[in-house]
Amino acid sequence: AQAATTYEVGDGGLIDNSGMMALLQRKAPKIVWVASAFTSFSTSYDWANATPENFDPASAGVVDQLYVLFGYNTTSPDYYYANDQVFDQSLCLETCKELRDLQLAGKPAVLKKKFTVLQNNWWGIVGGWEVEWGHRRRL
Repeated sequence: AQAATTYEVGDGGLIDNSGMMALLQRKAPKIVWVASAFTSFSTSYDWANATPENFDPASAGVVDQLYVLFGYNTTSPDYYYANDQVFDQSLCLETCKELRDLQLAGKPAVLKKKFTVLQNNWWGIVGGWEVEWGHRRRL
C-alpha cells in the first residue's frame, strides 16, 4: 500500500486576498470589485495632512486588500503581500480619500476609476495598459 501524503492547502488569501491578480493576468479591461472590509476608515488619522509620501494606509484604517495593490507591504507571519503591487503607489491616497469622503457623506462607497497597470513579473502581469475598476467598499 502507498503511504499517505499530507498536504496543506488554502484559498490563496495568504498571497492575494483580493482576486485582482487573476483578473489582471487575463488583462480584464473592466473589473467590478466588492471589498468586504473588516476595518473602518480611522477617525483619528490625520487625513488632512496626509501626502502620497507619508500616507500610512494601515493606520488610516484602509483594508489591506486595497492598499497592497498600490505597493504598500503588509507582509507578516500570516500573510505575504510583498509582490502584489499593480498600481502606482502615488494614487492610493487619492483613491482612499474618495472612498472615505463618500462614506462620511452617507453615500455608498463606490468608485469607478481607470488605472494604468504596472508590470508585475512575480504574478506574470503585463503592464502598460488601462483597467477600468469599479470598487465597492462594504463594511
